[in-house]
Amino acid sequence: MKMLAGFTALLFCFPNLAAQQVAAPTPRDPQALAVLSQMLSVTGWGSVQPQDVVATGIVTRFHGDSQDAVAIKLESLGPRMYRSDVQDQTGTITTTLNGDGASVVSSSSSRLLPSYVAIPMRSTAFPFFAGFLSFTDPSSTVTYDGIETIAGQASYRIDLAFQPAGSDSVSLMRAKASQITIWISVATALPVQIEYSRTSNENPNSSRRITQTFSDYRTVGGIQMPFHQEEFGGGRTIFTLQLSAVNLNTGVASTDFALPTIQD
Repeated sequence: MKMLAGFTALLFCFPNLAAQQVAAPTPRDPQALAVLSQMLSVTGWGSVQPQDVVATGIVTRFHGDSQDAVAIKLESLGPRMYRSDVQDQTGTITTTLNGDGASVVSSSSSRLLPSYVAIPMRSTAFPFFAGFLSFTDPSSTVTYDGIETIAGQASYRIDLAFQPAGSDSVSLMRAKASQITIWISVATALPVQIEYSRTSNENPNSSRRITQTFSDYRTVGGIQMPFHQEEFGGGRTIFTLQLSAVNLNTGVASTDFALPTIQD
């Protein structure tokens, strides 16, 4: 997919002696940290961190003017091991993320995705594994951007970013991939939307912003889990996901996330 890259510009002003200087943004804004801490408390993500999660449901995929609804199974073993199995008329399509590697396997093909595609991938279906908790790292940047209305709800807008050590190309990709904007409901303290960049499969210099919404929260194993999710990009709906069952700590094996050794 082709996507638009997001850029943040800082404007520095040098006023005369009579003018008031513009303060630089706080790297770890106290108000943003307070909102995120409340989110952790309400969702239970701060006290109950699942080791693994398995979910099943129906994903409705949008293809221009047409759409189809198919069964899906999702598995995650921490933030960087994620797998989706979609059952459609062609068979099973399995997308797997394992660390900095990823693959797509179907009945007719098996291919590894380039690292510039794999590194920005997130297990967004399970928000507690999607980068929300990076703010607890003292080296992360946390910015409060005010209140906006999302899906009819007044929501705090917060930008998160994490700067990995190193200046090599992989570290730079991780830094870019860590940037995420999250909207948290003022009324419920639940996340209602995130936005992040996804890199094109064909061009490492092309990306676009992806928006994902969360609703229909239910309690599973002591934490809040959004059973309805929708994804948008490029001005269109990409998919809607309605989960029917979510199970935590079932003993998912790391072998479920093995990448293929042969491509075709």
